[in-house]
Amino acid sequence: MFKISVIDILRDHFKTLVNNNTNRPGFDDYFSFLLLPFVLSFVFYFSGLRIDKDSIETIVGGLSIFVGLLFNALVILLDIARKYESKEIKQIIVKQLTANISFSILVSFAAVFVMVFGFIDDLGYHIKAAINISSFFLLSEFFLTFLMVLKRVYLIFKKELDESGNKPEY
Repeated sequence: MFKISVIDILRDHFKTLVNNNTNRPGFDDYFSFLLLPFVLSFVFYFSGLRIDKDSIETIVGGLSIFVGLLFNALVILLDIARKYESKEIKQIIVKQLTANISFSILVSFAAVFVMVFGFIDDLGYHIKAAINISSFFLLSEFFLTFLMVLKRVYLIFKKELDESGNKPEY
């Protein structure tokens, strides 16, 4: 079981949710990445939104594309990390991004796993409600974490371009 344990991914991702100035967990990060998806999932569900079979197929297709992009970002980050082994700040950011990207991939797998149960017709009302709320939570979590990863990757690539002296032509 240790070869498929995802505990390290979870632990490393949650370690990135700290205030860099105090090096302590930041309320705004926990609000954005735990409480907000939790609240959104209930708001979506109780406002009448449901994830039906057609939606599941579309969402799984979209998640597949995003997971492919995230795996490519991991490869690029590993290349950047090798280039800048001596720069401690970049190493820290690359390690954090690796944890965040791995967490995003894990959340997308979990979302697909939960949504697959939506194809079962003979489930009770409460189980279907739990599937919908869990799906909304995982999709919200994925979306917010993906936005954080996108921002961090953008900053690293921008810094990389600035340091290399390649100025984009407009």
